[in-house]
Amino acid sequence: SAKTYSGAYVDDLSEVISHLKSRYPDAPLFAAGVSLGGIILCNYLGISGSRCLLDSAMTISMAWNLPKSNLSLEKPINWFVFNRVLTESLKCVVFPHKHVLQQHVDM
Repeated sequence: SAKTYSGAYVDDLSEVISHLKSRYPDAPLFAAGVSLGGIILCNYLGISGSRCLLDSAMTISMAWNLPKSNLSLEKPINWFVFNRVLTESLKCVVFPHKHVLQQHVDM
């Protein structure tokens, strides 16, 4: 979707899972989420509860305390090692789709 990502936003994941389950109703459906993907998956599991369409799920290397993790990422060494690299990687993903995003946000 044209929305920016957030660990609290699970609509895209929910839509993909629903689509896969409707297309392959008899196939077991598993999900794994790493880091931010693990946070999104964990939130999806919590929100969907007993209505969850997954047969199993696994999260890897996700933060348990998001405010504390965020503060840690803002420390100088972590900012340089992680945030800078993540930002450059994100720019490589976003800029090719700038024309789509400009319809929704001021870039």
